[in-house]
Amino acid sequence: MIYHSLKICHILSATLLLSTVFYCLLQLRNHRKTMASQSDVIHLHTWLSIIPFSLFQLVTGFMMVNLKQEDLFATWIVGSTLCFIILMISWFSFVYFLISSQYKQLQGMMITISLLSLLSMIFFMTSKIN
Repeated sequence: MIYHSLKICHILSATLLLSTVFYCLLQLRNHRKTMASQSDVIHLHTWLSIIPFSLFQLVTGFMMVNLKQEDLFATWIVGSTLCFIILMISWFSFVYFLISSQYKQLQGMMITISLLSLLSMIFFMTSKIN
């Protein structure tokens, strides 16, 4: 019962997290807003939504692994954790480059790395390779 409740919370949190990320990306593509207001919106959503939901994802994920008594060094757990770390570092780098209003190419590269690590993380979690 606890496992299934955690799984539901984990999935809902992932949905809200991905919705916030894609909303931020849509704000970035909105040409009617100034660059300062775009970065303010993305910065605000990073602190209010992305960071809390990401930490919640990490906690509920490890709690589910613990309840299922999975091996912590299984390939899918190590791979998804590494992808999570890369994802967070690249997202924070993107926000930093966005706030500094420089390095447009690095912003795009950080978004690309974030999305690739997100896809890799989803692959590791769904395939559960040992």
